[in-house]
Amino acid sequence: MKLKDISYKTKNLIVVLLGLALRFYYVIATPVLQKNQYDIGSVDVNQGIFTGHLGYIYYLYTNRRLPDFDPREVYQFFHPPLHHGIEALWLSVVNIFTKDFVAQLEWLQIPTLVYSCLIVFVTWKLVKELRVSDNRQWVVLGVIALHPTLIYMAGSLNNDGLSLLFQFAVIWLVVRWYKNRTTSNIVWIALAISLGMLTKLSASLIAIPTAFVFLHVFITEWKELNSFPIKRLIQYVVFGTICVPLGMSWAVRCKIKFDMPLTYVNKLPEDSWQYIGNYTLWQRFGIPNPIEFIKNLSHGSIGFGENMWVQLFRTAALGEMDLSELSMTLKVLSMLLILATTVVALIAFAKFIRFFGTDGYDRAIKWFMIIIYFVQVISFVRFCYGYPHQCTLNFRYMVPVLIPQAIALAEVRRTRNVQN
Repeated sequence: MKLKDISYKTKNLIVVLLGLALRFYYVIATPVLQKNQYDIGSVDVNQGIFTGHLGYIYYLYTNRRLPDFDPREVYQFFHPPLHHGIEALWLSVVNIFTKDFVAQLEWLQIPTLVYSCLIVFVTWKLVKELRVSDNRQWVVLGVIALHPTLIYMAGSLNNDGLSLLFQFAVIWLVVRWYKNRTTSNIVWIALAISLGMLTKLSASLIAIPTAFVFLHVFITEWKELNSFPIKRLIQYVVFGTICVPLGMSWAVRCKIKFDMPLTYVNKLPEDSWQYIGNYTLWQRFGIPNPIEFIKNLSHGSIGFGENMWVQLFRTAALGEMDLSELSMTLKVLSMLLILATTVVALIAFAKFIRFFGTDGYDRAIKWFMIIIYFVQVISFVRFCYGYPHQCTLNFRYMVPVLIPQAIALAEVRRTRNVQN
């Protein structure tokens, strides 16, 4: 049987099930402390030691309250508490069945596994809402279901997974509202953005493309109706009344109580081994020396830990996995995965540029996707420049770019046909 003979529903189902299976396998087969864990920290309940995301979870579980001290005093406690609170509640359930610390760590992956799986289902909702061509829906689903970063997040105990779930949900909900502009639909957008901000403040970036769609609709309706769209304005007031107070509640609390800046991000010291501010801007943001790059590969290494582009593609494929600890065979396989990820990313970017220049797609939705992409890219580059450490050069900080690129990858052919 040829691929074209398989129905689009079957293709979609195969891709989704494969993505879910990989997530379950990754969580079950790999010990939690051997996974791509970011800023996990440490815990010693008896001595009152809580640091990192894991420490945050256990602090909330142990004390049953938000930190009553300046969150900047403890590593990673500056983050909003939604994800860590959910994990603390789940830990209360897990603790009924096991007191073993290592076993509890394994069970703490269940919420993050659920987040990662739900991202796939939200994407499925999105492709249906966008009416992506039936025989191309599996392309969008495949990018999200099979991307290594999103698979790793199934077992990562930090707040990235839940933050991305809310951001993906916003993209779907904005498209749904654009097609059916009810108050209930805009309330769901407000809740998704605000809960995303209560998970990780950077989720607020998704509000920028959302604001574009809101503004586009407002101006378009004003022109079409030839009168001020008061109904739409009331909807926006409802949106703001929900989104702003709820989404900013943690940041405002910390500002009032501890004078913590609203957009505070923990910054590592310059004497950290990860510091790269001593490299030139070209070394950090330019194209790496190809000869030296090939030489590194021949020795089973990648190098260029200071270069944003090298680290972007490396972390997209492998997270922060340390290749030096792998056998040569695994190093080769890892590099092939990096190569495959890079090739797909470059093809998707080329399709995205072509998609940008086509007219056979709803203009507002197309610009919504374009703004999502460039807001994420600009924010990432700015972050890498302002926080010159290797840990900032990570694809996990710009995962939402996958959605517009995946849609362009699937739909550019249709828009070209419409133009013809």
